[in-house]
Amino acid sequence: MKLTPGSFIHMAKESIASGDEKDEKALLYHLEHLAFLEKRIMDMEKRLIDEAHKRYQKPMAILTSFKGMGNILASQFLSEVGDIHRFQNYKKLIAYAGTDPVIKESGLAKSKGGISKRGSAHLRHVGFLIARCAILHDTRFKLYYKRKKEEGMSYKMAVIATWNKMAKIIHHLLTHEIYYVPDFV
Repeated sequence: MKLTPGSFIHMAKESIASGDEKDEKALLYHLEHLAFLEKRIMDMEKRLIDEAHKRYQKPMAILTSFKGMGNILASQFLSEVGDIHRFQNYKKLIAYAGTDPVIKESGLAKSKGGISKRGSAHLRHVGFLIARCAILHDTRFKLYYKRKKEEGMSYKMAVIATWNKMAKIIHHLLTHEIYYVPDFV
């Protein structure tokens, strides 16, 4: 059964919590607004994907050759990065994403301090999502993530480490126009 604003109202009327007409109308309004926003998001995602396919046909095909990376993530990555040749090497891409490691110094004390966060917050978020999908769908990245967790990294830091590894591979593949082929089948 597809859930629509009307079906929610029907379920609310049948439940023991029904009875206040104002609450039902407010719920209906919010559900209709949510349905409207979801349609707008889907339309905007379709336009983004179409534009990415027009501008970046080959890079889109390369990025979607990763298991788990679909058109939405690939188009979001490319809309943020643009031409990969802007980045001389993968380290510049990682720095642009703001996931490069930082060492904090104060006097004689030095400590590892996480990531710089100096780059694009949107690319950092997209990179995190890309890494999570790769961990779920690709054996290479799943094993890399597990190794980082066994080394004592937190969940977030292990995912970021996986993203940084992926960024290195993505940079190489896009600059050389090579499709991704997983080592493990």
